[in-house]
Amino acid sequence: AAPAQRRGLPTRRRVRERRGRALIRARRRRGHVAVLFRDLDRFKTINDSLGHTAGDQLLVTVGERLRHCLRDEDTASRLGGDEFAILAHCDRAGAIEIAMRVLSAMEPSFIIDDREVSAAASIGISLDRGGHADAGGMLRDADTAMYRAKSGAGNGFMGCEPRLHPA
Repeated sequence: AAPAQRRGLPTRRRVRERRGRALIRARRRRGHVAVLFRDLDRFKTINDSLGHTAGDQLLVTVGERLRHCLRDEDTASRLGGDEFAILAHCDRAGAIEIAMRVLSAMEPSFIIDDREVSAAASIGISLDRGGHADAGGMLRDADTAMYRAKSGAGNGFMGCEPRLHPA
């Protein structure tokens, strides 16, 4: 696929910088920050059966749908493969609302090379927990929560549980 920055999504490095700044701003204002980690369910099967060009087209279209369900103050980024991260200035309820919008945006089938393709997503959510989180830890927590969502039925979301991480 074309590089993420050409499609309107910032790079991994830019999102890492924004996460750090967002946490600092949230601490100062006593606000909240959430990281949502989104991964396509069964993307490898889609990519292998339709080809890498079709897989790349699907990822670009997914990125476009993702951008349309976020608020202006939120940031979405493609981290690599079929993984996307969302940085949102919101509390738990706001993060859940965003996750539900993202899942709804995935419901209509995608048309790739004149073929109808269904692509569900799994989402992990990590919250700043009162300004005590670090940017890297939040992404790891959201990633772990996403794998928990994926290991269930998929096409859903889970919040993180800090006790799931090895010390």
